[in-house]
Amino acid sequence: MYRVDFIDNANYIVMHSLTLSDGLDKIKTNADKIAGVSYFAKEPKRIEFECFKDAWIDDHILSGDYELDRYISQYFIRLYENNVLVFHGIIDTSFVSYNAKTEIVSFTCYDYLKLLSKCSEIKMIYALLQGYHPGYCFGYMVQGIELLLGINISHVWGSGWTPLNIQKTALEILSLEWRNIIYTFDNWNGELIIESGFLTSNFYTTEFRLLIYKDHHQGEYRQIKIYGRRYKFYNHICFHQLTDYDINDKTDSNDEDDIEELEAERLEICSSYYTSTSWIGKASHDIDGRNYSFVINPEDLPVNGSQNVTETKYLEFTGNAIPYNVYPKGFYELGGEDTERLKVLKAVLMLHNLTIISEPYGTIKLVNKNEVSNDTTAINAADVVEFKIKRLNRSIPTISTLDCLLGNVTILKNIISEYYIDFFSQIWELTATIDSLSKYSLSLFDQIQINGILYRITEVQRNPKADEYKVKAWEL
Repeated sequence: MYRVDFIDNANYIVMHSLTLSDGLDKIKTNADKIAGVSYFAKEPKRIEFECFKDAWIDDHILSGDYELDRYISQYFIRLYENNVLVFHGIIDTSFVSYNAKTEIVSFTCYDYLKLLSKCSEIKMIYALLQGYHPGYCFGYMVQGIELLLGINISHVWGSGWTPLNIQKTALEILSLEWRNIIYTFDNWNGELIIESGFLTSNFYTTEFRLLIYKDHHQGEYRQIKIYGRRYKFYNHICFHQLTDYDINDKTDSNDEDDIEELEAERLEICSSYYTSTSWIGKASHDIDGRNYSFVINPEDLPVNGSQNVTETKYLEFTGNAIPYNVYPKGFYELGGEDTERLKVLKAVLMLHNLTIISEPYGTIKLVNKNEVSNDTTAINAADVVEFKIKRLNRSIPTISTLDCLLGNVTILKNIISEYYIDFFSQIWELTATIDSLSKYSLSLFDQIQINGILYRITEVQRNPKADEYKVKAWEL
């Protein structure tokens, strides 16, 4: 009924096999299911089994001579049930045990998803100017595991998933205490200069500049006051402040050297803003279907006193608030620090409501939790032994996962939180027992139809003895 093959990880050749005659016994498998805690991926599938010790197991497993890093055997295993492959994964040698009295060896094995947590500290510098889409983040994580352990992992990263799209109109993504800023210039002489706009020479990100200053030379002194800010928007709506100038200087006399020194200070600060003048007065910027806008209106100017100007001004965003390409903290443009790949992967999976699943042959891939497929398995109502449905009761995932992204992520976290509250509130969860393993081939995230209603399988457990499946599924 059952067979276990030990596979060489380099060329996938069967090196050793076990059947019931070799003492293969006490085979246990956990259900395939979406993670209930971390949410970012399905829980690793685990199998346990026992067998008699033989010469090959003694030499290649118990000796410890054929191990990779992290207590992982260099041999993979495949579990067959009635000659049907149901599992491909790694041997966790930290859980291998041997009973010398009975000569029984106990194994614990996991699918490849276990390697994500075992290699969670892998880092890299994120350097692409266009950022990293979910497939890249997934691929780089797998690549890091492969390099660390010296193995090849079959994975699909460029297809099979679609990004999330949450459209927003006039979303306030940057606020300025405008009245307070203007008020600080009240007791200074000279003409008030206000210049703002968007630098349009960036192909992938948007930069906003704001420069407010007074410069006055009168009698025995020279005075200068500057308020300067430059912001770059990463991850669509997350601002990162590049410069922060609040200059408030005045000479004590009309000394030429003091005046020249103050003038040099003003020129140095302003020159960083005037490297290009194309941004001045550009109140709106369109990039890849997104729009950023900041308009200076008459009521924003202190014509009738600073106490009457707009209290708070906002930079507004219209478009898809969910970034397809993300920029993690540590982005090389701002210093180039290494960032943990798993943290970034978790963030993009949460951003796009994705998960990672492992197929029976070991291939791992990205899939959408909410996507409706054309491939549906129709379940005969007579084969449904047990059928219950209830409103899904699942807590909102930990939004702090997004803290690894560059910029101020407060608004992005609010949007994602609202999305999942709405997403989960609409889901009805099916719990069912379905007869006949041979009649249906059901796997995690398969789409099934019962009584004309579509469901997405989120947990599945095979029971060969009873010839049935235990499934949980979300109504689509």
